[in-house]
Amino acid sequence: METQQKYGDNSDEFKEYGIKLNEVDSLNFIEFEKIINKYGWPGPEVIGEDGVNTLFMLVQHNNNLDIQKKYLPLIKKAVDDGKQFPNDLVYLEDRIAMYSNEMQTYGTQLKMDENKEYYVWPIKNPKDVNKRRLKIGLDTLEEYLKRFGVVWDVKKHKEKTLKIFNEIKK
Repeated sequence: METQQKYGDNSDEFKEYGIKLNEVDSLNFIEFEKIINKYGWPGPEVIGEDGVNTLFMLVQHNNNLDIQKKYLPLIKKAVDDGKQFPNDLVYLEDRIAMYSNEMQTYGTQLKMDENKEYYVWPIKNPKDVNKRRLKIGLDTLEEYLKRFGVVWDVKKHKEKTLKIFNEIKK
């Protein structure tokens, strides 16, 4: 995010960073699949919280929507079995929704506009998003967005949502 904010989406620096990141992630994902195929989803009692978080991030930040969808049921089962944190699951569900040009549920996914400013990807029923977030153990959307320098405004969000989906329809 730092490189993106400093140089912009179309800069050589950001593109170079993306290439290097994709290369490392691809190599890590090969190891990820070996682990998952051999052991299933190991819980924190086996590989620690950092290990579980690392495995999850390899799916969450994978640029391939099909891979995210493929591992979603496995991660859902891991949550049900107490081997993965429930709030991680909602991040992945929201990310899959965003990459599928659908509305997210919990407001975990942000994008950057042409002015290099973050905005929240469209949310289903944004008026009640904090009820959903608090129920799953996330902080309020207002608190979350402070980290990105974004102020939550439901009215502006609804306007941005219309604009986004009108662009998608074109």
